[in-house]
Amino acid sequence: MDRTATKGIGMNWYNEAYEIEGSLYEVWVEHIHDTLHSYKNTDWCDVTLSLKPYIFQEWGDYERLSHDEASKFIKELLKRLNIKVYGKAYRRHGKKLLCIPVIEANKMGRLHIHMFLSIPDYMQYDLDEFCVLVLDTAKELRWCESDKHAQNLVRHHKGIQDVDGWISYILKDIERKPDILDVTNMHLPALA
Repeated sequence: MDRTATKGIGMNWYNEAYEIEGSLYEVWVEHIHDTLHSYKNTDWCDVTLSLKPYIFQEWGDYERLSHDEASKFIKELLKRLNIKVYGKAYRRHGKKLLCIPVIEANKMGRLHIHMFLSIPDYMQYDLDEFCVLVLDTAKELRWCESDKHAQNLVRHHKGIQDVDGWISYILKDIERKPDILDVTNMHLPALA
C-alpha cells in the first residue's frame, strides 16, 4: 500500500469502521463498563497506591520515578499477586486477575496508581483478606510509599454495584492524557 492510499487513515477511519462516536473517555468507559458487566458474579476491589517520587541510592545519587517505572511497578505487582493467588495455574496456564490500571499524576506531578482488580472466586468468602494481600504485596515493592502520609487504599465491591462510579473516576483525565490507562498491564479478556 503506498502513502497516498493510506493518507487520511487514522482514528476517523477506526471510528467509522466500528461506528464509535463520542470522546475517548466515553469510548473507554463504555467498553470497560460493558466488559465488566459480563463478569456479573465477580467481586472487585479498587486500589489506590501512592508512589515515591524518587529513591536515594547509597552513593548519593537518586532515581526519579517515571511513567515507565510506574508501569514496571504495576507489572511486578500483578506478577506477584498472580503467583500468590493462582500459583501454578498462573505459571502453567496464564491464569490472571482481571485488572484495569491507571497511572495518574497529581497537580505537583507526583505519580500514583489506581487499579480495579477482580477478586478470585475462592477468596469471595473473605474479601478483606484479598484487600490486605494486595496492600501487603504492594508494600514489598521499592516504589510503594509506606510512610504515614501515603494514601494507600484497597476497598472491595460486592458484585458489579458501584463499579461505574469508580471506572468514571479513574478514567477522568483520559481525554487530556490518553496514556494514563496502562494498557500494557491491563487484563480484560473481552476487550482483547
